[in-house]
Amino acid sequence: MIALCTKTGLSEPEYKIKTNSVILTIKRKAGVESGVESDMEQKILNMLISSTLSKKQIAISLGKKKPTRYLNDLMKKMVNNGTVEYTIPDKPNSRLQKYKLTKKGQK
Repeated sequence: MIALCTKTGLSEPEYKIKTNSVILTIKRKAGVESGVESDMEQKILNMLISSTLSKKQIAISLGKKKPTRYLNDLMKKMVNNGTVEYTIPDKPNSRLQKYKLTKKGQK
């Protein structure tokens, strides 16, 4: 259990021994719920449920004029962790590039 927590970036679990039982507590990372690390990430996943979108379209839907560095980093992270994928995988920097949910991202 300790190795699994360390591997996934969590702190070591806490053990409490009671009379006839053991209580194991595993703490989540701060701000992490259901594998989604931020409010913005959840908003993007919700947007991509109904359609494929470019990074600029996502930025505009989030109230920005153009993609921010945070959005660029977040989209890259979401592609790398498999929740989102490119519509043109052979050309990730194409001006026509859009993003869509994967099966993992639909959960």
